[in-house]
Amino acid sequence: PETTVLASTEFPFEQHIEGLSNVSYCWSPNGNFALLRLPDFWRCSLYYDPSLTFEQAIEPDHIQLQLNEIFDNPDPYEIIDSRPYQVHQRIVDDFRVGRVLLVGDAAHVCSPSGGMGLNGGIHDAFNLVENLVGIWQGADLALLDRYTRQRRPVVQSAILQQADQNRQRMTQKDPEARASSLQRMREIASTPELAREYLLKSSMIYGLRRAATIA
Repeated sequence: PETTVLASTEFPFEQHIEGLSNVSYCWSPNGNFALLRLPDFWRCSLYYDPSLTFEQAIEPDHIQLQLNEIFDNPDPYEIIDSRPYQVHQRIVDDFRVGRVLLVGDAAHVCSPSGGMGLNGGIHDAFNLVENLVGIWQGADLALLDRYTRQRRPVVQSAILQQADQNRQRMTQKDPEARASSLQRMREIASTPELAREYLLKSSMIYGLRRAATIA
């Protein structure tokens, strides 16, 4: 699995970086980083040079170096905590094992890029509730097997695949590939039909519609 360094700091990036959103995935000349704004601090996901060992990447001096590449702070950053984060991509064979039903990260894990895991877990829960209501109304317990039939193929094609595409785009370092990716996004944003298609897919609404067609 791919490993990044998570570092949290109270430094107010929003006051120093124009146009920064609460969740920002960023390219930099020397690599990539992500910033997530929480109520009291920013969590920074730092992708380090693969020539370094993780032990070198987690060193306080190296974290300071990477944070200064985000914003050149004249003072040392105050780091609240720092730790490794491993990006996994896995899915179980069956979302139901007897009376145990798996939802969200218990059933599938993926790159956090784009929030596909959390939102996919919410979709799991909605689907499962629909099937549980059927059981409560008198349907056979075998109805619960439909939960796996409906959700697993959607998770594979609409969540894991999209999350991995997000991760690959996020970690892209080639300038030409970056420019091509940005140009493609501009084309999508400027074309209503393409924009609608993109939003239906990225919001996983297509996945919900597909699941509904599976008996």
